[in-house]
Amino acid sequence: MIRHAFPDLSWLKNEVVQWNADGRGWPTLILNASAENILRPDVKGPLSVFLNISGTSHASVHGRRAQVDESVYFLTNPEQHYTLEINSPQPVETFNIHLGHSFADKVLHSAISSTSYLLEHADDASSSIAFFNKLYPRDNRFNALVATLHAAGKAGVTSGLWYEERLALIVHYLLERHCDILRTISSLPPVKATTRTEVYRRLSLAVDYIYEHYRSALTLDELASAACLSKFHFLRLFREAFRTTPYQFISQVRVQRACDLLRSRLVAVHDIAEYLGFENPASFSRVFRNHTGMYPSRFRAQ
Repeated sequence: MIRHAFPDLSWLKNEVVQWNADGRGWPTLILNASAENILRPDVKGPLSVFLNISGTSHASVHGRRAQVDESVYFLTNPEQHYTLEINSPQPVETFNIHLGHSFADKVLHSAISSTSYLLEHADDASSSIAFFNKLYPRDNRFNALVATLHAAGKAGVTSGLWYEERLALIVHYLLERHCDILRTISSLPPVKATTRTEVYRRLSLAVDYIYEHYRSALTLDELASAACLSKFHFLRLFREAFRTTPYQFISQVRVQRACDLLRSRLVAVHDIAEYLGFENPASFSRVFRNHTGMYPSRFRAQ
């Protein structure tokens, strides 16, 4: 269920062809491996969750390349061709979750079907879902689910039943997040549903850009360009979609990252301010207090 080394690329691609040819599809597995330089180009994968325990990787699908650090995860759907890249001076510890053939569809089917229907159609998994290829912020609930799986792997747990139960919880979590997105899309102003979805897709490009460059002094022109929208059209739609402004969103991302760094106790407070792109430690303290209700030094001391 958990692999601790990257498989040979040629072997992997041959296996994917064989899995698809005989109808088995991908097996469910977690890749918890460490590497400094890895390139896995154009792999036809299952529903996959790309994330890292430590360090930064890049995941690409359909020409969209996303930087994945410890604060976010990236999703690809079944049958999509993904590329995974690691190029780091320090080892990056991955925790990429590849959900096997129809695993998520069966979880979805059980979640939306009545008990009587399930009794009569036990093996049906006709319901399917296409997740958005984007970066998703990791919250405490998601991190707790991952931490449980990670600890089990380190402890040598091998029960397939145990892992399937926990992975089903992760799929339920992903489905809830997807429903949140659909509600956001339905609240956007364009009349046609396809137009609203395209607007959200473009806004997601800007959000991914923020997650990759939040330490820099980003401009409205940069973000609008990333979203392929005019500047003030982008500003209006961003505010309507996320109930906050781009500036406030960037501040939230920086503060969340600051919380992680403060908990780690590996970086001094004034160094965190500079690292995250704040003008000075005083500005960092003020913004942090506005978001959390306490100053960074007190947050670290608790």
